[in-house]
Amino acid sequence: MPQNPLPPSSAALGWSLTLVEPLLPTERRALFEAAMHEVVVRTPDWAATFFGGFATDVMLTLPEVDPWRLLSGKVGSFTVGPRPPAEDGAVTRVGEKFGTVRNGFDRLPPMYDDPRNDPYLVALTPDLSPAAAAVLAAAGYGWEQANEMLLAASVTPGEAEASDVKVLRRRTPADRLFVVGSEAVRWAIHRRRSYAGKDDLWPLEAASRWAWRADRVSQGEASALPRPDQDEALKLHQCQWFPVDDFDSSQF
Repeated sequence: MPQNPLPPSSAALGWSLTLVEPLLPTERRALFEAAMHEVVVRTPDWAATFFGGFATDVMLTLPEVDPWRLLSGKVGSFTVGPRPPAEDGAVTRVGEKFGTVRNGFDRLPPMYDDPRNDPYLVALTPDLSPAAAAVLAAAGYGWEQANEMLLAASVTPGEAEASDVKVLRRRTPADRLFVVGSEAVRWAIHRRRSYAGKDDLWPLEAASRWAWRADRVSQGEASALPRPDQDEALKLHQCQWFPVDDFDSSQF
């Protein structure tokens, strides 16, 4: 552990740059990632609030009819949405498993046969982990739900982890919280970017808001935070639904 670790909010703001600036030098990116991981290790509750709130601020600016805002999810006994899946993960409103690159095709039709070579879809490869998919689903309902799902995911090993003793020993609850929280935020930003473009600065503003808010929550001031329907910033940055290639959201 570094002798003088960054305050959680400073580390989180630095880490958020890695999500919007692909040209960050590799060494700088690694430093930001390491600092954020230290925050998760030292202050997991703070980190869960930050990740959950960050993902929620992005998800709640998607159009209300966007299929990603209409997911159901589950980790352990905690569920969100009208149709939670039987196993950990998330499903669409028609009951299909959520978390593959195909869930991005409605907004970004493939340009290449292999999505791993597609500049618009490569960020959605490989598939989203079931725990991160559940957190993304929860973020569509509010920061408290996303926070609760993250904490559940941090203590519930995934199926792949549970079947590999070596991986299970290496993955601590803090590791799972960092990986799952990062995945959920990254996919949420990718979805918003399909509306707002790559120069969208809302993710940085959302990160700043929740770095400050996570401090308030950790000090017992959660009741002072505005409800989403009273949050003017969310209204200001709301995206508008428009179909791509005659895509019908009701068929998703």
